[in-house]
Amino acid sequence: MPSSESEPQSSGFYFTSLERIIFRSVVLVIGLISLLASLFSWMSFFVFYWPYRNQFNEMGRYFNSDDGIVYHDQSAVMILPAVFFLGITLLLFWLRSLVSPRAKNEIVKPILDAESE
Repeated sequence: MPSSESEPQSSGFYFTSLERIIFRSVVLVIGLISLLASLFSWMSFFVFYWPYRNQFNEMGRYFNSDDGIVYHDQSAVMILPAVFFLGITLLLFWLRSLVSPRAKNEIVKPILDAESE
């Protein structure tokens, strides 16, 4: 059934109030999980690689005789998940900021309805 000409046609996608709240909540939860993953990755990078970065031998290994642990030069790649999850976190929080908690017309609409009566 074709829509009547008196109804305004919207160009674009708009959330209803409930959809907006659910979207912002889901993005917030996913963003916080990504932030925790990023913090864990940064912590493991600074614990397992950073203190030993100048002590690797020509084969890319460092043996810590106190703990009996061999650290490898390839541990530097642990920074990649840290940067990835940090980027995802920033992207999600930016996306969340684009969807306002309240539609712009929700404030004006009750006033206009009251005046038209």
